[in-house]
Amino acid sequence: MNNPFHPGRPLHGKFVTGDQGLGHCIVRQTDVEAAHKFYSLLGLRGDVEYRIPLPNGMTGELTFMHCNGRDHSIGFGAMPAEKRLNHVMLEYTDIEDLGYTHQQFIKNEIDIALQLGIHANDKALTFYGATPSGWLIEPGWRGAKAIDEAEYYVGDIFGHGIETTGYGMDVKLS
Repeated sequence: MNNPFHPGRPLHGKFVTGDQGLGHCIVRQTDVEAAHKFYSLLGLRGDVEYRIPLPNGMTGELTFMHCNGRDHSIGFGAMPAEKRLNHVMLEYTDIEDLGYTHQQFIKNEIDIALQLGIHANDKALTFYGATPSGWLIEPGWRGAKAIDEAEYYVGDIFGHGIETTGYGMDVKLS
């Protein structure tokens, strides 16, 4: 079937897909080294992009890998979370769609785990909202393309303050 996709509500733009793929996901791994080896075997490339200071004095490391021009297709780390799937990110072409989505979360009293903010690695403006299954969706706008150099960050550019706890994102990012 080759019918075009029609969203459930009118959009100002569309979703970023095509050579960028659908977006990205972040998953919890019990063996980060084995996960890196596995995704490398599939042809993904990348490494640790965040070294985040944790409240217990330890440093959390998150690895981000990509298979296309998007900064990352999958991210993973050893996270203290109940669910294996932390979040899925979908990117809009227009900031108006991100703003409207954020407004709808608030209007419908859907939990927002992390407030609006900009990541240091992909430069995307995003927020993290709860799904009925208890994992998070990260609507976003203006994600940067992948780079070949290795770099890592200790926080985000701004925002992503914790608004609601219990979704596996209870760490200060900026």
